[in-house]
Amino acid sequence: LLFFARYQWWMPVVAPLLAMLLSYGGITLDNYFREQRERLRLRTIFGRYVSADVVNEILENREGLGWLGRRRYITVLFSDIRGFTSISEQIEPEQVVAFLSDYLAQATQIIFKHGGTVDKFIGDAIMALFGAPKSHGNDALRAVQAGLEMVALVESLGPKWQPTLGRPLQVGIGINSGEAVVGSIGSEMRSDFTAIGDAVNLASRLEGLTKELGVPLIISEYTAAELGEQLPLKPLGRVRVTGREAPLVIYTVAEGVEPPPGLKTAT
Repeated sequence: LLFFARYQWWMPVVAPLLAMLLSYGGITLDNYFREQRERLRLRTIFGRYVSADVVNEILENREGLGWLGRRRYITVLFSDIRGFTSISEQIEPEQVVAFLSDYLAQATQIIFKHGGTVDKFIGDAIMALFGAPKSHGNDALRAVQAGLEMVALVESLGPKWQPTLGRPLQVGIGINSGEAVVGSIGSEMRSDFTAIGDAVNLASRLEGLTKELGVPLIISEYTAAELGEQLPLKPLGRVRVTGREAPLVIYTVAEGVEPPPGLKTAT
């Protein structure tokens, strides 16, 4: 050390080492902050759609996210409060907002509870996905469980909101399973995590049949095949759906089946 200090040879040696250490430290910090910003961005995006537990799993396994959109086998749930358009025309806007806030908040919690993703709200209507961005292996069962609990929710909200809304509350739910393209779809200016495909369209059309057939929940033959013997189903017959040439067998859950927690939640 005295030799290096006496002849000042330490400067040519230490200066490059110090520069390398500072450069490495700067790169490491930059990568760390980039990673944290990306995690925050994904948490902000997916926090609107799925539960906190699912968000954490997504952050730990981003390789399977399919951010740009990819084909996946999912189960889609559509729900709609029957006659809500005419209801909303007869009450004050503030009352509409109060009811929707109450109902949608609880319905969202039900969907999250069963591992689903809230794709979007369209007024009182809800589109939910089961199997994306995270698949559980029994997503059809989870979707039907959620649907049954949502029917029970609307029945329980009836006494509270009927005096305000002026009529009993009823809900229609359509559930279908199939392939769809799932991912962040839109433009650079604005995009949403959603699903597109015939499987989505069919779920929406099944929801529209609930009023005509007088049942709160309709399941397609494809979802029924996924369920197997896990739930007792009642066939409603064959129907022709707009946009499909072949008739489709549809089902509802047999009477006497209690909604969760009477049903064991799939794990």
